[in-house]
Amino acid sequence: MRTNEEIINLIVSLRKEQGLSLSRLAEKINMPKSTLSRYENYSREFPLNKADVFADALGVSSQYLLGFDAEETPNQAESELRKAILDAFSELDLEEKKEVIEFAQNKKKKKSN
Repeated sequence: MRTNEEIINLIVSLRKEQGLSLSRLAEKINMPKSTLSRYENYSREFPLNKADVFADALGVSSQYLLGFDAEETPNQAESELRKAILDAFSELDLEEKKEVIEFAQNKKKKKSN
């Protein structure tokens, strides 16, 4: 199992790799930004009972996040996430697909600004 510091370092690394701000990750896990900041500053212990919530938000398994699944890598998790996105996307009608594409393009523009 990873140490508290290793878990936090992994969360920060995954968050940054995915281009997520502290605020956005806090929204995704339904947690105040200040609380998440305390974890990232090591002033508060990572809540092990919230590992699944963090893992879901970051696209990895809770086993990987906690260090029980050394075989999984963020790339594997990203691959699984892409598959899930494609599966969901394939079930949309044409108008819904256009909305999703427009949404993603707008997010990309905002991220690059």
